[in-house]
Amino acid sequence: MTLTTVLSIAFVLIVYAALLGTMLNPGTVFLGGSSSVQGTVKYSSTNADPWTDSLNLAGPSVDWFARVELVAGYYYGPVIFTWKLQRDMSGWTDVVGGSNTTSITLSASTPTIYVSGASATGNENWKGDVAGQSGTYRVYVTVDSV
Repeated sequence: MTLTTVLSIAFVLIVYAALLGTMLNPGTVFLGGSSSVQGTVKYSSTNADPWTDSLNLAGPSVDWFARVELVAGYYYGPVIFTWKLQRDMSGWTDVVGGSNTTSITLSASTPTIYVSGASATGNENWKGDVAGQSGTYRVYVTVDSV
């Protein structure tokens, strides 16, 4: 088997895998003006437990949700979370229409944040924002104090 044949087979397998499923990369909450808020983005296909660092979905028409889990000792007060859906296209690119903001006052009782606020009810189903396109996605979250 020649090197060209091996590379061709590898390329076909990579393309086939990309067409079969949608991969969600683990995310970190990137900080804006509020340097004392830290956390991670977690994903779920049901908007309920279990929440994981990444998901490998059967395709782009499968439900999936994101939330932010804050690290203990975070800032208490009003903040704005900005949520952006991004697709890996040899670098992370914002998906048009895949953006939301959440204004919330953080307190000891709000260690988990959804697009809808402190409750999973009404949380964003990001499936609708991928427009049927398989690929590798992440939700990029920034937080700024108000």
